[in-house]
Amino acid sequence: MSKTSLIKLFDSIDKRSSLMVLPQIDKLISINKTINPLEQRLELLQISMEKWHSQVPLIRLARINLTSMEYKFVSNFEGYAKGTVALNNLILVPTRISSIDGTLFGGRRNWIYQDECLISYFTGFHNINATYGRPLYYEINNLNQLTSESCIGFLEERHISKFIDQCLLDIIEYVLQLKKNFNYPNLPIELFAGLDEKYSDLKQTLTDYYTGLTHGRIYR
Repeated sequence: MSKTSLIKLFDSIDKRSSLMVLPQIDKLISINKTINPLEQRLELLQISMEKWHSQVPLIRLARINLTSMEYKFVSNFEGYAKGTVALNNLILVPTRISSIDGTLFGGRRNWIYQDECLISYFTGFHNINATYGRPLYYEINNLNQLTSESCIGFLEERHISKFIDQCLLDIIEYVLQLKKNFNYPNLPIELFAGLDEKYSDLKQTLTDYYTGLTHGRIYR
């Protein structure tokens, strides 16, 4: 799946939370009243994405037109999210380039990639095999709601369920940290009921899942 709607993703996270008999996520996050709950959810989502990338990296082969010998990668994912850039014209910023036209990383090569810039002795169209962080685009409207174009790129359908678990784990961890560091005398105690147990269960489930993904360990 090339794009996953953030509105649908957050809805799926909320439904999974309900099935686990957890309090509503917005209520949990709203404990810290100094932060907009939606903005906090987006911050936590990015934390989850970083953890996910370390275990389930995005590896993509793309044909890219290198317009200079010092080619600076600039993402156009926002245009793709809004429907103004086609998939075959999508450019993402690699975290690591593994090969160009079959020349493997670590082998004999005539290119260097650093600071989002590819330095080489060639231009034109080339097949670039690289690792990427999954792109994220979001916009909040005047009603404090996500726009319909807000999305994550390349979150594979077969992994979405476990990615939701990762998001829930990070939300619960955040709330438990708040509970540990602050005193909330006016909050009902049932708001925190079972969080420690759910956190342990989710953490073990994800540990087992990540252990089975050998490709995640190779491309960290």
